[in-house]
Amino acid sequence: GFLETQHHIISIVGDQSAGKSYYLGVLTKVLPGTLYRDFQLVFQDSDPTGNAPVNDMRKRLFAAETPAQAKLIKTQMTGGMYESLPRQGRTVLLPRPFVYSLASVEQRDERCALIFYDNAGEHFQPGINMVEQPGAQHVASAAGILFLFDPFNSPEFRRRLNASKDPQMEKPVIDQQDIILAEMRAPIHNIRNLSVREQI
Repeated sequence: GFLETQHHIISIVGDQSAGKSYYLGVLTKVLPGTLYRDFQLVFQDSDPTGNAPVNDMRKRLFAAETPAQAKLIKTQMTGGMYESLPRQGRTVLLPRPFVYSLASVEQRDERCALIFYDNAGEHFQPGINMVEQPGAQHVASAAGILFLFDPFNSPEFRRRLNASKDPQMEKPVIDQQDIILAEMRAPIHNIRNLSVREQI
């Protein structure tokens, strides 16, 4: 029923190591209970084989007994999260879609699919050409874009966390989150053929 169902893309966007994979793993764990309790909606895995990378991340996070056991491998632009596909006469790397169904408890015919993408942060770096590297073009078709803000890459947050012993405080600050957010506007406007005055 994939082609018979209305689809809504939810794009998770952020800098490298902002926590996109962690967020997606936790989201797929928390959404079923929250949506059922608060909205009488059933959220289910539509493709357990295709969604295996997310299921594995979720299992690792929630079965961990120590922080080291919960650590996820950084999303690479190769491997299980991406596929090489022919597109417009050349082979490109595109992220795998993770598909879940959403249905009303009371009105069973009211259903849709939510599609999540877990991109490597490199796809959102300033200066990346979305036409040449189309792996993040799903943001132009998204029903929602979730931008993950990394406090450890914000000088303002770092100053407030100065006394923290968190190991991430030792990594260098790469303060470009506002640039990544701003840079996304232009390609989305171009792909969707919007004028500069139109809202995304």
